[in-house]
Amino acid sequence: DPKEEKPLLFSEIAEAWQRDAWEKIRDGTKSCYESSLNRAIDRLGSRPAAEIEAHEISTHLQLLKAQGLSASTVKKQKVVYKQIFQYALMDKEYSRTVKHNPVLYVSLPDNMPRAYQREAPEEEIVKAIKSKATTAYFGMFAFFLICTGFRRGEALAVQWKDIDFKKKTISCGESISFRSGTAKVAPPKTANGYRTVPLLDELAEVLDKPKGALDTDYVFYGEDPSKPMPQSTYDRRWKHYCIDMGFVRELLR
Repeated sequence: DPKEEKPLLFSEIAEAWQRDAWEKIRDGTKSCYESSLNRAIDRLGSRPAAEIEAHEISTHLQLLKAQGLSASTVKKQKVVYKQIFQYALMDKEYSRTVKHNPVLYVSLPDNMPRAYQREAPEEEIVKAIKSKATTAYFGMFAFFLICTGFRRGEALAVQWKDIDFKKKTISCGESISFRSGTAKVAPPKTANGYRTVPLLDELAEVLDKPKGALDTDYVFYGEDPSKPMPQSTYDRRWKHYCIDMGFVRELLR
């Protein structure tokens, strides 16, 4: 019957969830969810949403485990599936078709491989980073990371007002994330993200505030110190640094 109503596909709900619900999700989380969303659409996008059962999602999670994906990645996949169906149940139109969330009946696969744990840099690498902090291109940024323990986004968000040279402290209260190449400043996800670390003497000796710099200027910036460093600038500078230090091969240019 040509007048028969077309079934509501999973891809329609997934894409609607991305358009609507993502406005409330942090940029960093969006980038983590993006791969999971794409995998979900590739797997079940053409299926009528109301017909998807728990065993189909469970089978997908098992497949991801078999492919060697980490436990955190598989767990994230389940979370994305759950949120998509939950979004459908809360939507006035979609809830006419989707009557339950099949993910509620799905368990994560057993004995999943853990995420790869990165080891600390070798002592020789740390020595090289410290010795070339002021001479290597973008060397101060790597040295800053070593001395503070800040993540990339936290270090890029540091302004001169966050550094107290008298008390010898550095405060962390914001972080920069990149979304489609645009830098966005946001507060930490949790209260633990707000912290103050010691300004080590070896960092204080080489970290000079430029003459005329404002307290609200960024320590690490692109062309304009009053604005966060763009992603393209950061990527170019970090790549340049790693090549000059011999951490990556020249052919990666």
